[in-house]
Amino acid sequence: MFSRIPSYYISGIIIDGDTHQPVMNALVKLSGKNIITYSDDKGAFSFSGLSDTDYVLEIKNIGYRDYTRETKAVNEPDKKMVIHLYPLPVNAPSVVIHGDFSHQTIIGAGENSIVMEGIELQRNLGLSLASTLKNEVGIGMRSMGPATARPVIRGLSGDRITIQQDNNNTNDLSATSPDHAVTIETLTMDYIEVFRGPRVLTKTGNAVGGVINVVSNDLPSELHSNISGNLSLYGETANKGYSGSGSLLLPINPFALKIEITKRNSSDLHTAEGIMPNSSINNFGFSTGASYISTNSITGISIREFNSNYGVPGGFVGAHPKGIDIEMFRRSITGKTEYLLEHSFVEKILLNFNRSYYRHTEKEKSGLTGAEFIVKNYDLNLSINNREFTFFTNGETGITLSQRDFDIGGYVFTPKTESKGISAFIFQTINKDNYEIQSSLRFEHSSIKPYREYSSKIGKIRSRDFSVFSFSLSAVYKISEHYFAGGNINRSSRIPSIEELFSEGPHLAAYSYETGNPDLESERGYGFELFFNYKSGTLSTSLNLFRNDFSYYIIPRNSGETNWSTLLPIYSTEGTGAILSGIENETELKISESFQINQSLSYTYGKIKHSNSSLPMIPPLKIRMEIIYKNKFLSLGINNEIVASQNLVDVFEQKTPGYNVSSCYIQYTFLSGLTGHNLSINLDNIFNTSFRNHLSRIKSILPEPGRNVRLTYRMFF
Repeated sequence: MFSRIPSYYISGIIIDGDTHQPVMNALVKLSGKNIITYSDDKGAFSFSGLSDTDYVLEIKNIGYRDYTRETKAVNEPDKKMVIHLYPLPVNAPSVVIHGDFSHQTIIGAGENSIVMEGIELQRNLGLSLASTLKNEVGIGMRSMGPATARPVIRGLSGDRITIQQDNNNTNDLSATSPDHAVTIETLTMDYIEVFRGPRVLTKTGNAVGGVINVVSNDLPSELHSNISGNLSLYGETANKGYSGSGSLLLPINPFALKIEITKRNSSDLHTAEGIMPNSSINNFGFSTGASYISTNSITGISIREFNSNYGVPGGFVGAHPKGIDIEMFRRSITGKTEYLLEHSFVEKILLNFNRSYYRHTEKEKSGLTGAEFIVKNYDLNLSINNREFTFFTNGETGITLSQRDFDIGGYVFTPKTESKGISAFIFQTINKDNYEIQSSLRFEHSSIKPYREYSSKIGKIRSRDFSVFSFSLSAVYKISEHYFAGGNINRSSRIPSIEELFSEGPHLAAYSYETGNPDLESERGYGFELFFNYKSGTLSTSLNLFRNDFSYYIIPRNSGETNWSTLLPIYSTEGTGAILSGIENETELKISESFQINQSLSYTYGKIKHSNSSLPMIPPLKIRMEIIYKNKFLSLGINNEIVASQNLVDVFEQKTPGYNVSSCYIQYTFLSGLTGHNLSINLDNIFNTSFRNHLSRIKSILPEPGRNVRLTYRMFF
């Protein structure tokens, strides 16, 4: 006779630690088991049919501190625990984190991360990923109109900044030219993480840059007990448009299905000096994903599509009088298997496959196609997370196989090219009471092969092979309970892109004649950083000093020459020595439980070695001040941004004057039954100031947006 397997229960009631009232709609999770539920209107929750007894219970809810505790399941279904959640101000600002310092350990040494989520993400939400992040310390925004904005970190742009969605490269062409947009819809984002330091080498070989990962959770990783989802609405007066998105998560035990749809339609942008013609945006996207979720594994597949039609303004020297229209489409198919192991040296094994198709067409107002890009990417990733061994606390090792098929048509003469690559990395952490060390190594090999070899005006078009090596080492030391100090040293390398090697011809929407260099070497350089932190109950401040020294830095520069057949300025790609150095500071001062003052400063200096020339497109000094009032459900803020003039420019680059812009916001968060609501109203550029963004390619004709009211509403259930 078979014995019956015991069934265990975990039940409880969640109450507010201040008011002693029940807390409804709190997320309750058994950590590591992918099992979650929500508290009901009486604050009660329950898990049944459990086969183990030892669990880690995690509880989260808007307006409360996260709660984590170890607990034991019992065989008495009516035995309940009482849990107190304590209120937390709902609008805690995003913090540049150099470590989540506790009394026992130091986490995230030197990683210099930004995490933006929840109501903070809703408050900062903009038309693009770059406009959402632009107020963070060290981050700027390159643009050629509102649709084409892309983040810049410490003066670094292009392929030096890796943009991912759910840990997969977007594989669009936004890194290659200022007229190309990032294929991410901001309304679909659950949260954004931006990180630098050794962990960057798990994604890319460019150690001095950064990784921006937008998490949309297209593949559900948790099995909810009920149907859940959200509805988001967004609008701006500066472009008189609207945006909307909705998502639904369906639990069909043991499967989870997610469906999402988005729509955006905005008109031409209004500035303090008039309307920016041909700057409208029309986007449509959807995604669907399904996962099989068991106690120790997740397997799933997802499909995401993004369609965008947007304009690139014209009307200045070298540009088309009425601008250019761009049609863009990306489809991404992702399959993933994640397996968790218990009581083993290996903690997790992850196998991920991604196939993306990208099409981009640039048209004149007459309907003539000037350029068309079709790019197909295939990526296969295998990674293994390890637990503690020898003197290492934890880490990750992985390998990636990739293929990129690049084809271009129209009046651009870049050859059809295939690129194949393999990369491998190892990342490990040593975590002790008073210090933490992170280290990483990465190797990459790529073979770039045009469909034929031939002689061109820019040189011999031929197959190229590159092998590069990068490393990064960071350490932080806990000087006392409140003081921390650390540093980072790295060697960065980057394989030149197909466009940097072989481009030759007019780029319609970028209003330039672009020439590559088939003789380019791989980009390489060393980076150094020192950081200092002070953290107490009322004051948190950080100071970063950095210097990146490139022996070979790849940049497109305005040659000062003109291609007379197209009347376009010639931008030539070259490799040269370069130095980027700078300083960053961020301070948060809590005056009381309700009032807080934030301040940030960022400055980057870029210079071409062995010359008197500055690097092009380097952001100027920026100082930002913010005063915040907050209570449990309401927050108010006013901020002021001061940006210095940028007179350190490259040859043929335009200088820009400084400016001072003020903004404010009000945000209200509340619960209605089991439904949560968040409403944010922002007033940007209160005094309708006319100002130029130095990183804009169209700053010569029109300034940035004028006075603008942004409204964001999200309902979640």
